[in-house]
Amino acid sequence: MNKIILASVLFLASVNTSHAQKKIAVYAAGNFGLAAAKLQPSGSTTITSKLSGGLGMHLTGQLTKRVFVVAQPAVNFRGYVSSNAANKYDVSATYIDIPAALEYHYSLFKDMKDGKDDYPFFIGAGLYGGFAVAGKYTDKYLNDPSVKIKFGESATDNRSKTDYGLNFVAGLSINDWGFGNFKTNLRFGLQKQVGLKNVVPKDRQTGGNEIKLRNLSLFVAIKI
Repeated sequence: MNKIILASVLFLASVNTSHAQKKIAVYAAGNFGLAAAKLQPSGSTTITSKLSGGLGMHLTGQLTKRVFVVAQPAVNFRGYVSSNAANKYDVSATYIDIPAALEYHYSLFKDMKDGKDDYPFFIGAGLYGGFAVAGKYTDKYLNDPSVKIKFGESATDNRSKTDYGLNFVAGLSINDWGFGNFKTNLRFGLQKQVGLKNVVPKDRQTGGNEIKLRNLSLFVAIKI
């Protein structure tokens, strides 16, 4: 299942180059927000959000006047804090994320129909795939030193190497922003990633225990 969904994400990203009729734009992008996790069964454990952030690119391919395919490869830093009566684990991980979405662009105002920004607002949905490259956790109650996360699917690993889920975006695009001879395009908005994969290693999944990752972020992208 992992390979199928990740392959679908990569396919959506490749559509930019194969079917976008040369209407391709590249943006440098940054994001920041709050990352968390959904734990099942939760019991007495509480999950707290922590700051997330990342740098990457937006690759936009225009299919029609209103419809775009957008891939957002990025290196993201995300995690969460898990606490109960005995432990308080601060978890941080670095992922290479590849979100892709089909975006629909629209206008809120009739008098903008004939302007150069015909449809400046957008909403979109798609998938994302993530690959963990590094991570650490610290028990804040015991003041232990940070321990590297072991990524894999065995009983001795801490987290699965991969992550995947749903990707939702909404925002605003601005064309010809700038001053003087400097003009460029901007994109900014809100992105929600909802993990569908249980990132508990397969060999440690006993009693229905699940951890699924979440991330809500703001992004800004500038055309380059």
